[in-house]
Amino acid sequence: MKLKTRLTLTFVLIAVVLLGAVSVVTNLLFDRVFQNYVVQAREQKSAGILQQLEESYRPAQQGWNAETLESIGVAAMGSSLIVTVRTVEDAELWDAWKHNNGMCTTILEEMARNVYSRYPNFKGEYMQDRHAILVDGAQVGWLDIGYYGPFYFTDNDLTFLRTFNWMLAGVAVIGLVLAVFIGLLTSQGLSRPITSAVHMVNRIAGGDLTQRLQIKSKTAELTELSQSVNHLMQSLDTLEQLRRRMASDVAHELRTPLFTLQSHVEAMLDGVWALDASRLRVCHEEILRLNDLVGDLQRLSQMEAEQLEKLEKQPFDLNALAQEVVQQFEAQALQKNIKLKFESATGGEIFADRQKIRQVLVNLLANAVKFTEQGEIQVLCALEGDNAVLQVRDTGVGVPAEDLPFLFERFYRVEKARTRKTGGAGIGLAIAKAFVEAHGGAITAESTVGEGSVFTVILPHSTLT
Repeated sequence: MKLKTRLTLTFVLIAVVLLGAVSVVTNLLFDRVFQNYVVQAREQKSAGILQQLEESYRPAQQGWNAETLESIGVAAMGSSLIVTVRTVEDAELWDAWKHNNGMCTTILEEMARNVYSRYPNFKGEYMQDRHAILVDGAQVGWLDIGYYGPFYFTDNDLTFLRTFNWMLAGVAVIGLVLAVFIGLLTSQGLSRPITSAVHMVNRIAGGDLTQRLQIKSKTAELTELSQSVNHLMQSLDTLEQLRRRMASDVAHELRTPLFTLQSHVEAMLDGVWALDASRLRVCHEEILRLNDLVGDLQRLSQMEAEQLEKLEKQPFDLNALAQEVVQQFEAQALQKNIKLKFESATGGEIFADRQKIRQVLVNLLANAVKFTEQGEIQVLCALEGDNAVLQVRDTGVGVPAEDLPFLFERFYRVEKARTRKTGGAGIGLAIAKAFVEAHGGAITAESTVGEGSVFTVILPHSTLT
């Protein structure tokens, strides 16, 4: 079943359940309200009959006109009420039962039938209320009003209830039709972007990372889904490029020393070169170069797999460590006419793995010295809030904006030629990043071509003593 169909059916089902629940609750509440209305209407009719009797009382005659009593009693029967008027001594003056017993019985039967037609399990009975008839504050008689209770429906009441039920059913049908229509529109609006996202994910699984998902929707979640899928594709595309670049870089790093070894050994075997110490020294240097490359890779892999609790943490002065590393590079900086500065804030003791933090700073400074000529390198060490901050600024050649996101990837080098002059395998910054993240910190890079770069290391409060 298609997603659009499933969503439509879901909306319709929800609409049916909601409309059904609303209809049932509305009907129950209306029944309760209407029952109260019927009771109040009967009480108002009873009050009206009582008022008529009190106003028609004749003190001079010490009673009522027989015609008046009959008129009031018959009118009450027309309102489905059975009236009996008695004196204060309980002597009967007028009784609807005796006046027209058949009419009274018919009224009660009709009331019962009306109520039972709507409530089959209704338990009703003949009920009677007594009211004192007062004239000028003195009681002059009793009024007994009988009815089918606790409430009853007239024909007009039943007509009104039936009309209301039909209206409620009509509203439910209209609501259901609208729910189907809205469900179709909504399901189409939801299913189309979701289906597009599914197709795009399938294309990702098939290796196609060139396309991007374009979802135009006012729904924030769908827009976020589109952005997430596009971010995923961008990340996968970047990783794929890095994977290919890494394979090429590793091959290049290995090919150069291996080619040198092969050419030297073949030349010595063919007798072109004499087997002497200088030739063997060149071969030995290339072997050491290969060994260093493998060692760097091994250390990087180990560091990335290592957990924070495995670090050999100890309290040490970060300022002193930074100053020590700076002094280590003073000779190299002097050879290249680089002005090396160190600035620090007071109180720089942290709790971390001293050797790994030292390696981070060494890698950053080595990188800065390598790509700076007759410029300036500045090392800053400070505490900002709960964080320890290390920063290395240089006025070197800078890094192009397109290369910045990949600086900390292993084997990535901005200088594509990989000459001996720049050297390196392109994993120094990757190792620095691994060491910093093992401490729960972060390392970032900012750079402008021709102006220099800024590398910032932030160690979180958990590393502070």
